[in-house]
Amino acid sequence: MAVIGSTDLGDGRLALTVDVDPTVSFPAEASAGDIINYNGAWWRADSSSSAIPEMNFHQHLHEAGGIDELSVQGLSGELADQQEPKAHAPTHQDGGTDEVATATPGANDIPKAGATGELDKDWLPVMVGSGGSAAKGAVPEPPATPGTDLFLREDGTWQQPATGYTEWTYQSTTNDYETALTIPMTDQRTWLIKMTIVGFRDNGDDYAGYIREAVFYRDGGGAVRIGQTNTPLNRETTQRYNVRLEVSGNNIIVEVRGRTGHDVNWKGRYTLIEVG
Repeated sequence: MAVIGSTDLGDGRLALTVDVDPTVSFPAEASAGDIINYNGAWWRADSSSSAIPEMNFHQHLHEAGGIDELSVQGLSGELADQQEPKAHAPTHQDGGTDEVATATPGANDIPKAGATGELDKDWLPVMVGSGGSAAKGAVPEPPATPGTDLFLREDGTWQQPATGYTEWTYQSTTNDYETALTIPMTDQRTWLIKMTIVGFRDNGDDYAGYIREAVFYRDGGGAVRIGQTNTPLNRETTQRYNVRLEVSGNNIIVEVRGRTGHDVNWKGRYTLIEVG
Protein backbone atom coordinates (compact mmCIF):
# COMPACT_ATOMS: atom_id res chain seq x y z
CA MET A 1 0.00 0.00 0.00
CA ALA A 2 1.33 3.43 -0.91
CA VAL A 3 0.33 6.99 0.10
CA ILE A 4 -0.92 8.85 -2.94
CA GLY A 5 -2.23 12.03 -1.30
CA SER A 6 -3.00 13.78 1.99
CA THR A 7 -5.53 16.25 3.40
CA ASP A 8 -5.05 18.42 6.54
CA LEU A 9 -8.14 17.81 8.68
CA GLY A 10 -7.14 20.36 11.35
CA ASP A 11 -6.91 19.65 15.12
CA GLY A 12 -3.68 17.76 14.47
CA ARG A 13 -5.12 15.12 12.08
CA LEU A 14 -3.87 14.32 8.60
CA ALA A 15 -5.92 12.22 6.20
CA LEU A 16 -3.80 10.04 3.95
CA THR A 17 -5.13 8.56 0.70
CA VAL A 18 -3.49 5.24 -0.02
CA ASP A 19 -3.48 2.57 -2.72
CA VAL A 20 -4.54 -0.72 -1.17
CA ASP A 21 -2.23 -3.66 -1.70
CA PRO A 22 -3.84 -5.46 -4.62
CA THR A 23 -3.14 -8.78 -2.96
CA VAL A 24 -5.44 -7.78 -0.13
CA SER A 25 -9.12 -7.45 -0.88
CA PHE A 26 -11.63 -5.48 1.19
CA PRO A 27 -14.80 -7.35 1.99
CA ALA A 28 -17.05 -7.47 -1.03
CA GLU A 29 -19.67 -5.48 0.86
CA ALA A 30 -17.24 -2.69 1.67
CA SER A 31 -18.09 0.64 0.18
CA ALA A 32 -16.97 4.24 0.54
CA GLY A 33 -17.33 5.41 4.18
CA ASP A 34 -17.03 1.95 5.75
CA ILE A 35 -14.56 1.51 8.63
CA ILE A 36 -12.09 -1.33 7.95
CA ASN A 37 -9.34 -2.83 10.10
CA TYR A 38 -6.33 -3.42 7.93
CA ASN A 39 -3.03 -4.76 9.34
CA GLY A 40 -4.03 -3.73 12.89
CA ALA A 41 -5.03 -0.18 11.92
CA TRP A 42 -8.40 1.35 11.29
CA TRP A 43 -9.22 2.87 7.94
CA ARG A 44 -12.21 4.57 6.39
CA ALA A 45 -12.87 3.29 2.85
CA ASP A 46 -12.60 6.03 0.30
CA SER A 47 -13.62 3.70 -2.53
CA SER A 48 -13.30 0.04 -3.24
CA SER A 49 -9.57 0.52 -3.78
CA SER A 50 -8.39 3.26 -1.40
CA ALA A 51 -8.84 4.39 2.21
CA ILE A 52 -7.79 7.09 4.68
CA PRO A 53 -6.62 6.48 8.28
CA GLU A 54 -9.38 6.87 10.86
CA MET A 55 -7.25 8.35 13.65
CA ASN A 56 -10.12 8.98 16.10
CA PHE A 57 -12.06 5.84 15.44
CA HIS A 58 -11.04 3.98 18.56
CA GLN A 59 -13.33 5.99 20.79
CA HIS A 60 -16.31 5.01 18.68
CA LEU A 61 -15.72 1.31 19.29
CA HIS A 62 -16.85 1.66 22.91
CA GLU A 63 -19.90 3.86 22.27
CA ALA A 64 -23.45 2.70 21.68
CA GLY A 65 -23.49 0.46 18.61
CA GLY A 66 -19.69 0.07 18.50
CA ILE A 67 -18.12 -3.34 18.10
CA ASP A 68 -16.65 -3.06 21.62
CA GLU A 69 -19.52 -1.24 23.25
CA LEU A 70 -19.16 -0.67 27.00
CA SER A 71 -22.38 -0.76 28.95
CA VAL A 72 -23.21 -0.50 32.63
CA GLN A 73 -26.73 -1.75 32.11
CA GLY A 74 -27.65 -4.02 34.98
CA LEU A 75 -24.60 -3.03 36.99
CA SER A 76 -24.44 -0.97 40.17
CA GLY A 77 -21.77 0.78 42.14
CA GLU A 78 -19.53 3.78 41.64
CA LEU A 79 -19.26 3.35 37.86
CA ALA A 80 -22.95 2.92 37.16
CA ASP A 81 -24.96 4.82 39.77
CA GLN A 82 -25.24 8.58 40.22
CA GLN A 83 -22.86 9.41 43.05
CA GLU A 84 -23.11 11.95 45.84
CA PRO A 85 -19.85 13.78 46.65
CA LYS A 86 -17.83 11.95 49.26
CA ALA A 87 -17.52 13.62 52.67
CA HIS A 88 -14.21 15.44 52.70
CA ALA A 89 -14.76 18.60 54.76
CA PRO A 90 -12.02 17.68 57.30
CA THR A 91 -9.39 17.86 54.57
CA HIS A 92 -10.15 21.58 54.13
CA GLN A 93 -10.31 22.40 57.86
CA ASP A 94 -7.58 23.36 60.32
CA GLY A 95 -4.72 20.90 59.99
CA GLY A 96 -6.30 19.10 57.01
CA THR A 97 -4.34 17.89 54.00
CA ASP A 98 -6.02 20.51 51.81
CA GLU A 99 -6.61 23.36 54.27
CA VAL A 100 -8.21 26.33 52.53
CA ALA A 101 -8.19 29.09 55.19
CA THR A 102 -5.26 31.02 56.64
CA ALA A 103 -4.79 33.10 59.78
CA THR A 104 -2.36 35.41 57.99
CA PRO A 105 -4.17 38.17 56.06
CA GLY A 106 -3.53 38.14 52.32
CA ALA A 107 -5.18 39.15 49.06
CA ASN A 108 -7.98 36.78 47.97
CA ASP A 109 -7.31 34.45 50.94
CA ILE A 110 -9.99 32.93 53.18
CA PRO A 111 -9.83 34.19 56.82
CA LYS A 112 -9.15 31.68 59.57
CA ALA A 113 -9.92 32.44 63.23
CA GLY A 114 -7.28 31.85 65.86
CA ALA A 115 -7.48 29.52 68.83
CA THR A 116 -9.74 31.95 70.70
CA GLY A 117 -12.12 32.39 67.75
CA GLU A 118 -10.88 35.87 66.82
CA LEU A 119 -9.64 37.07 63.43
CA ASP A 120 -6.39 38.94 63.01
CA LYS A 121 -7.21 42.66 63.10
CA ASP A 122 -5.67 43.18 59.65
CA TRP A 123 -8.46 41.06 58.09
CA LEU A 124 -10.97 43.81 58.94
CA PRO A 125 -11.31 47.15 57.17
CA VAL A 126 -11.16 50.10 59.58
CA MET A 127 -13.99 52.62 59.64
CA VAL A 128 -13.42 55.91 57.84
CA GLY A 129 -14.78 59.04 59.48
CA SER A 130 -17.71 61.06 58.20
CA GLY A 131 -17.37 62.83 54.86
CA GLY A 132 -17.07 61.91 51.22
CA SER A 133 -14.92 58.84 51.94
CA ALA A 134 -16.94 57.63 54.94
CA ALA A 135 -17.04 53.85 55.28
CA LYS A 136 -18.15 51.36 57.88
CA GLY A 137 -15.58 49.02 59.39
CA ALA A 138 -13.80 47.92 62.53
CA VAL A 139 -13.19 50.38 65.36
CA PRO A 140 -9.81 52.13 64.97
CA GLU A 141 -7.11 50.85 67.32
CA PRO A 142 -7.22 52.80 70.62
CA PRO A 143 -4.11 54.37 72.19
CA ALA A 144 -1.57 52.04 73.80
CA THR A 145 -1.80 53.81 77.17
CA PRO A 146 -4.62 52.31 79.31
CA GLY A 147 -7.41 54.69 80.27
CA THR A 148 -11.15 55.28 80.48
CA ASP A 149 -11.49 58.92 79.43
CA LEU A 150 -11.34 58.83 75.61
CA PHE A 151 -14.25 58.28 73.23
CA LEU A 152 -14.48 57.43 69.52
CA ARG A 153 -15.47 60.54 67.63
CA GLU A 154 -17.44 60.80 64.38
CA ASP A 155 -14.25 61.49 62.42
CA GLY A 156 -12.85 58.10 63.45
CA THR A 157 -10.37 59.39 66.06
CA TRP A 158 -10.08 58.84 69.81
CA GLN A 159 -10.60 62.13 71.66
CA GLN A 160 -10.97 63.56 75.13
CA PRO A 161 -14.59 64.57 75.80
CA ALA A 162 -15.16 68.29 75.60
CA THR A 163 -15.60 69.65 79.13
CA GLY A 164 -16.61 73.19 78.27
CA TYR A 165 -13.87 74.55 80.54
CA THR A 166 -10.08 74.75 80.90
CA GLU A 167 -8.48 73.54 84.13
CA TRP A 168 -5.18 74.51 85.74
CA THR A 169 -3.21 73.88 88.97
CA TYR A 170 -0.51 75.76 90.85
CA GLN A 171 1.21 75.81 94.27
CA SER A 172 2.10 79.08 96.02
CA THR A 173 4.53 79.49 98.95
CA THR A 174 4.87 83.27 99.61
CA ASN A 175 2.99 86.38 100.72
CA ASP A 176 3.29 87.90 97.23
CA TYR A 177 0.99 87.54 94.25
CA GLU A 178 2.34 84.78 92.02
CA THR A 179 1.38 84.19 88.40
CA ALA A 180 -0.46 80.87 88.37
CA LEU A 181 -1.68 80.99 84.74
CA THR A 182 -1.00 83.03 81.57
CA ILE A 183 -3.68 83.16 78.85
CA PRO A 184 -2.53 84.68 75.51
CA MET A 185 -5.29 86.85 74.06
CA THR A 186 -6.05 87.08 70.33
CA ASP A 187 -6.04 90.55 68.78
CA GLN A 188 -9.32 92.19 67.65
CA ARG A 189 -11.35 90.27 70.18
CA THR A 190 -13.58 90.81 73.19
CA TRP A 191 -13.39 88.16 75.91
CA LEU A 192 -15.51 87.43 78.95
CA ILE A 193 -13.80 85.08 81.40
CA LYS A 194 -15.43 83.40 84.36
CA MET A 195 -12.95 81.76 86.75
CA THR A 196 -13.69 79.42 89.66
CA ILE A 197 -10.76 78.74 92.03
CA VAL A 198 -10.22 76.67 95.16
CA GLY A 199 -7.19 76.58 97.47
CA PHE A 200 -5.95 74.00 99.98
CA ARG A 201 -3.01 74.43 102.38
CA ASP A 202 -0.94 71.26 102.09
CA ASN A 203 1.00 71.78 105.35
CA GLY A 204 -1.75 73.16 107.58
CA ASP A 205 -5.45 73.78 108.04
CA ASP A 206 -6.38 76.60 105.68
CA TYR A 207 -8.88 76.54 102.81
CA ALA A 208 -10.25 79.02 100.26
CA GLY A 209 -12.66 79.38 97.33
CA TYR A 210 -13.32 82.22 94.87
CA ILE A 211 -15.23 83.22 91.73
CA ARG A 212 -13.79 85.91 89.47
CA GLU A 213 -15.38 87.45 86.36
CA ALA A 214 -13.96 90.08 83.99
CA VAL A 215 -14.20 91.41 80.44
CA PHE A 216 -11.10 92.07 78.28
CA TYR A 217 -10.39 93.29 74.77
CA ARG A 218 -7.53 93.82 72.32
CA ASP A 219 -7.58 96.36 69.50
CA GLY A 220 -4.12 96.39 67.93
CA GLY A 221 -2.34 96.77 71.27
CA GLY A 222 -2.07 94.83 74.49
CA ALA A 223 -4.87 93.23 76.47
CA VAL A 224 -7.13 95.68 78.35
CA ARG A 225 -9.52 94.89 81.19
CA ILE A 226 -12.77 96.83 81.09
CA GLY A 227 -13.43 98.12 84.59
CA GLN A 228 -12.82 96.00 87.67
CA THR A 229 -12.97 92.25 88.15
CA ASN A 230 -16.24 91.04 89.64
CA THR A 231 -15.76 89.08 92.85
CA PRO A 232 -19.11 87.44 93.61
CA LEU A 233 -17.58 84.82 95.91
CA ASN A 234 -14.75 85.13 98.47
CA ARG A 235 -14.34 82.43 101.09
CA GLU A 236 -11.18 81.58 103.06
CA THR A 237 -10.10 80.55 106.53
CA THR A 238 -7.29 83.11 106.47
CA GLN A 239 -7.88 86.58 105.06
CA ARG A 240 -4.42 86.79 103.58
CA TYR A 241 -5.28 84.47 100.66
CA ASN A 242 -6.62 85.99 97.44
CA VAL A 243 -6.98 85.57 93.63
CA ARG A 244 -7.17 88.26 90.96
CA LEU A 245 -7.33 88.62 87.12
CA GLU A 246 -4.83 91.05 85.60
CA VAL A 247 -3.27 91.87 82.21
CA SER A 248 0.35 91.82 81.08
CA GLY A 249 1.19 92.72 77.50
CA ASN A 250 -1.04 90.65 75.22
CA ASN A 251 -1.91 88.24 78.02
CA ILE A 252 -4.45 87.78 80.72
CA ILE A 253 -2.85 86.48 83.90
CA VAL A 254 -4.27 84.75 86.95
CA GLU A 255 -2.49 85.70 90.16
CA VAL A 256 -2.80 83.87 93.50
CA ARG A 257 -1.55 84.84 96.95
CA GLY A 258 -0.99 82.62 99.93
CA ARG A 259 1.33 83.14 102.89
CA THR A 260 4.98 82.56 103.52
CA GLY A 261 5.42 79.08 104.94
CA HIS A 262 2.07 77.97 103.52
CA ASP A 263 2.21 75.41 100.71
CA VAL A 264 -1.13 76.23 99.09
CA ASN A 265 -2.35 74.01 96.27
CA TRP A 266 -4.59 75.92 93.87
CA LYS A 267 -6.91 74.56 91.22
CA GLY A 268 -8.96 76.65 88.80
CA ARG A 269 -11.41 76.20 85.96
CA TYR A 270 -12.47 78.92 83.57
CA THR A 271 -14.88 79.37 80.69
CA LEU A 272 -14.34 81.83 77.89
CA ILE A 273 -16.75 83.59 75.56
CA GLU A 274 -15.19 85.58 72.74
CA VAL A 275 -16.23 87.57 69.70
CA GLY A 276 -14.27 89.45 67.08
